[in-house]
Amino acid sequence: MLLIDEKITPFINISVLRPFLIWINLILGVNLLLNVYLLIKRSWQRATRIASIFLDVAGIILFYRLMILPDWINFPLLSTVFEREHIEFGQSLNTGFRIAILVIIVLASIDIFKHVRAIIKHT
Repeated sequence: MLLIDEKITPFINISVLRPFLIWINLILGVNLLLNVYLLIKRSWQRATRIASIFLDVAGIILFYRLMILPDWINFPLLSTVFEREHIEFGQSLNTGFRIAILVIIVLASIDIFKHVRAIIKHT
């Protein structure tokens, strides 16, 4: 019998990812609620900026912890695909993860910096 996660996401190891799903959903859900609140209020306040900073930091930490896990990707299946395409599997995947982590950290840091600057400016 084939599990549903093997059909939909054959390259992702759901059993390793499962403990992170609650945190991913929680961060995304709170972020959505914050954005809805901001749409209703039509302006940032100090508390919403601080909440956004905490959500950005939590997202960075969660993403980093997920990326450093060795088993969250189904390596045997992926290595077979990469070998057929003559791509060096380990190096390309490692480089891709490092770039993804760097991009996420830079984008979230820019957002955090803007919020901190606005908090200081309005104080």
